[in-house]
Amino acid sequence: MDKLAHHSHAAIGYLFLAQAQEDQLSIPDFRTIDDRPVGLPSPDLLETVQIMQRRQNWMRDHLIKGGQVPLSFVGSKTLQDKPETVAVDMLRALGLSRDWADGESKWEDALRHCCAH
Repeated sequence: MDKLAHHSHAAIGYLFLAQAQEDQLSIPDFRTIDDRPVGLPSPDLLETVQIMQRRQNWMRDHLIKGGQVPLSFVGSKTLQDKPETVAVDMLRALGLSRDWADGESKWEDALRHCCAH
């Protein structure tokens, strides 16, 4: 039973359920090409998202315990906000101008420029 659980990426308790549960991504906005509906996520994708969320929570807690003040813009937008408004607010929070990437010829250079701020 342990081998089956391991190879199927399932918790052993799931193998004893009368009916299978549908796994869903815990992130609300999962975009797809041409807005196609999202199929069932693979066990690997679910595991990756869960690992990254645990790491994100750990880092947030670590920074707060170290005296870092939570960032005011985190969680300040909703899906109802206009994308243009969100983009302007993101640029402002990052200290970047609207045309900040115009002088960069490659995305790697633009990323370096952005990270330098």
